Amino acid sequence: MIKARIELEKFVNVKGKVKFFGEKKPVSAENTNTVMDILNLMIKKDKRVVIITDHQKFTIKGVVVCSDICSCLGGGAKCEVDLGSTTSGVYERLFERPIASIMTTSVVKVHDDVPLFIVVDLMKERKIGTLPIIDKDGDLVGVITERNIAFLLADTNVTVKVREIMTPNVVTCPPDCTIIEGLRLVCSKGFRRLPIAQDGKLIGYLTVKDLLRYFTLETVINLFKAGEFETAFNEPIATIMNSPVITIHPDESITKCAQILKKHNIGALPVVEEDHLVGIITERDIVKAMAIPRPKYETVVSPNPVS
Repeated sequence: MIKARIELEKFVNVKGKVKFFGEKKPVSAENTNTVMDILNLMIKKDKRVVIITDHQKFTIKGVVVCSDICSCLGGGAKCEVDLGSTTSGVYERLFERPIASIMTTSVVKVHDDVPLFIVVDLMKERKIGTLPIIDKDGDLVGVITERNIAFLLADTNVTVKVREIMTPNVVTCPPDCTIIEGLRLVCSKGFRRLPIAQDGKLIGYLTVKDLLRYFTLETVINLFKAGEFETAFNEPIATIMNSPVITIHPDESITKCAQILKKHNIGALPVVEEDHLVGIITERDIVKAMAIPRPKYETVVSPNPVS
């Protein structure tokens, strides 16, 4: 099925430099921090991505996203603790681990004078949600995300409907799914959010940040320090899910969708029709739909737009 295309160039100057569309103060931290340091920073700043730098905060050393920490805490391959055979030292081995040991060091970056359409195309081709912005000296000067780009449509009049670009056949979780099962699911599937359904109806919603926020609770930290991490892991996700859920109808426009996303500073909306979950519309779906054919603008591309 060929999905509809959002003609971004009709509403936004896609030749404009990326530095005018991104964030000038990206959340960053030194590579000497621990997993818990970065986890707390993500929750405090309400960000899914932290750029890891040297002590001067200019040179990019790596990037950490929520899914990296989910993996480290038991959800995936970055966990170095056999949670089934040990109870001692688990807190230290999970949370006090150097962040450098789980960050992604091969970071795709864009120069600050790169046009927006190149960034959109790059995000689609490489399935990247965040791109650090660097200046001519290679220093970190900003960041641009799928969310920044999706929010641009809040002030437009795009007539494309949600149902035309949404992701159908949504994977859901039952309310009795446990925290550890949720961690493993987001890691294995690459999800950023989990709709919670019961008897075919949407009853809640959980993001990877909600999962990580759980691990910053004092009661949960104390369980890990006491070696009782199984109690923490076996908590039903219903206890931390968001309810009621902000949703959208499939016949609403993408402009309306972007307005809701921007108002609540969120990256996705479950799509509900007649009380049934029929899909989900995410910032990535929106960016994929607005990808702009390069040949039309190839003359404005600098020789090396990406590092």
